[in-house]
Amino acid sequence: MEASTPENKIIAVDPGTEKFGVAVLDFSGKVITKSVIFKMKFQEIIGDLILRHKPKILVTGDGTGSDWTFGVLSSLRTGEVIRVGERKTTLDARELAWKENPPGGIFKILPKIFWPTPPDLDSWAAVVIARRALEEKGIL
Repeated sequence: MEASTPENKIIAVDPGTEKFGVAVLDFSGKVITKSVIFKMKFQEIIGDLILRHKPKILVTGDGTGSDWTFGVLSSLRTGEVIRVGERKTTLDARELAWKENPPGGIFKILPKIFWPTPPDLDSWAAVVIARRALEEKGIL
């Protein structure tokens, strides 16, 4: 595994039609920042994240909206731009979100099937996509 340095970062996008999950991770898989952004602000925000974090890798999932997203990332390219499969990212993202921030109250005693969907689920999906990319590249 590569040492975590300021240059060893990945920016991942869970693409969609109107909103996108975005996450910045270091090469150890640690989340630096994540958010859900709307398409009309995507280029501005992703450009700012690229300037601020100087990632070695930009990655997008290969689902809905991925062609447009890949095009934008390629036009802003400061490093490698790749796609990874999105199969089961939503389910994996839900589990990750609940692990990091379990619901409270009555939900603690209910089965997970009744737990509410995390409002920032798309950003957690971007975290899953980033970690998959790091695994595929043999970094994580």
